[in-house]
Amino acid sequence: MKRIEFCFVALSIIALALVPTSTIGQSTSGNSNYSPLDTSRAPAAQRSLKPQTKFVRSQNPVPNKYIVILNDDLASNPSVAVRRAQVTLIANALARAHAGKVGFIYETALKGFSIELPNETAAMAVSQNPQVQWVEEVGLIQISDVQYNPPSWGLDRVDQMDLPLNGQYVYNSTGSGINAYIIDTGIRSTHVDFGGRAVIAADFINEGNSGGNNDFFGHGTHVAGTVGGASYGVAKSVSILSVKVCNGSGGCPTDAIIGGVNYVTNAHNANPSVPAVANMSLGTCSGTIPSIDSAVQSSIDAGVTYSIAAGNGDCFGNPQDAGNVTPAHIHDAITVGATDISDQVAFFSNFGSVLDLYAPGVNITSDWKDSDTETNTISGTSMATPHDTGAVALYLQGRTGMSNCSAYPIQGVASPYGGAISTCPDRVARFIDANASLSKIGGVPSGTANRLLFTGSIPTTTNPIDNQRFFVWQQYADFLVNQPEPDEGGLNFWTGNITGTCGTGFNDNNSCTQTKRTDVSRAFWVAEFPWLFTPSYGTTDNYTFVHLCYEEYLRRSVSDDDGGFQFWLGQLNNYGNPANQDGVNHLIDAFLSSGDYRNRFGQ
Repeated sequence: MKRIEFCFVALSIIALALVPTSTIGQSTSGNSNYSPLDTSRAPAAQRSLKPQTKFVRSQNPVPNKYIVILNDDLASNPSVAVRRAQVTLIANALARAHAGKVGFIYETALKGFSIELPNETAAMAVSQNPQVQWVEEVGLIQISDVQYNPPSWGLDRVDQMDLPLNGQYVYNSTGSGINAYIIDTGIRSTHVDFGGRAVIAADFINEGNSGGNNDFFGHGTHVAGTVGGASYGVAKSVSILSVKVCNGSGGCPTDAIIGGVNYVTNAHNANPSVPAVANMSLGTCSGTIPSIDSAVQSSIDAGVTYSIAAGNGDCFGNPQDAGNVTPAHIHDAITVGATDISDQVAFFSNFGSVLDLYAPGVNITSDWKDSDTETNTISGTSMATPHDTGAVALYLQGRTGMSNCSAYPIQGVASPYGGAISTCPDRVARFIDANASLSKIGGVPSGTANRLLFTGSIPTTTNPIDNQRFFVWQQYADFLVNQPEPDEGGLNFWTGNITGTCGTGFNDNNSCTQTKRTDVSRAFWVAEFPWLFTPSYGTTDNYTFVHLCYEEYLRRSVSDDDGGFQFWLGQLNNYGNPANQDGVNHLIDAFLSSGDYRNRFGQ
């Protein structure tokens, strides 16, 4: 365990976004105030990532520049080079036909390209080609600065659940061996805080590179410092890879952003055993951009966890629902709002059900562009997001990454990839969300989760299901399909039934926690299937209970003559037919301990 003690020393993007417990058993639900049915919430609404029309306008269009999205099946070869050649062939043909000039080629995160055309009429004509899904105007996402000068405090806050701040940052890992992609304004890679761990990986703006510095705005360097600087970073040994998609004036062309996401996806697919996280402290002030949304979702599906700024309000600076803006509304990303030093929601922070959690985002000191020792203190959800990115890197350390994560979703069957599945973005996001500090923030708008980033529970290499908060969240997800997320009170109560009774931490496991995990899971059975249980928690139907154990825990159905089904039915019948509570507990414990259950989350 490392401990850093420090004294307090002392931009808003349109979201390059600167600015005592009870035991179970007295009743069917443990406590009527905390019944699983009464402490769950519906997931954020998932809007379609694809447009309804063939031609999509942007709020701040770049004249005569467009993004062309092709049908997915036009370039599906496993080889990146072959896919790129296939897309290039189509792009050049369409450019010749419509007097255009091809820009970026996208062959992985999206199948498509950017193009300069003589006029909108030509763009409309391209959109009608049968090979084309849609054409979108290239837009410009703009950064706006807000300068603050008080002390920094973010690291001190994320390692403890409660105020007051204790003047130190305690961490159990450093993000060593993890790739953190900073999709931003570039980076001053020579800054002493990076210690040689930062590189310019890709540049889609090409404003120049002055001795390892291609950040002429400062935002990207600041974000990278919070992710992984030795002094100002959450993950002090992470590998920092800058992907420049925004210019020195703070403008981020959408075709460059897609190019950056495409690069990150290719880089991860080329070396998937190295876990990866990407930071996107950028976004729109109004409206969604289908091309960016689709590219980011594809990258997440490939195995890259994305931390995304919730945004600093609408185009007039008024906080708004993050579900209305790109890329914050992407459901499978970790969307981050901002708080101040008093645990109040920042006045500029967006909100809504899509927001996963908050992190420190007001008056955050980090590295800056002007010299190798320069720092700056700025605010925004842009500053909150890299705290989360660093936390993800801490979680990923010591794990083996993988690609094609969408083939084995967390609510699906067991994965054959062992521990690597624990690096897939849905597992990562659930762990980070579940282990947040709960109900600590003031001013949280209705319908927004009251969760504040907490790094103190991040484990060494282990299966995340062994974490008690993650385990409880998973009971909600498995049993309550329409309300699969716990509210703060429910998550705290049911976790406390394990940790409070056993006197253990979130990551500790022993015979007591094994028993209490069974009790907690049984409470979800009784809440969701009350007809299946007697008042003394025996089952009323052994046959049905065994079938449902396969469906709820292993996410699959089996036939009556399946060997495993017959074995477990026989085991349950040993406790009576119908079985008593001991039999129910025995079967629950057996399924929770099984490899098929544990391999859904890790190994």
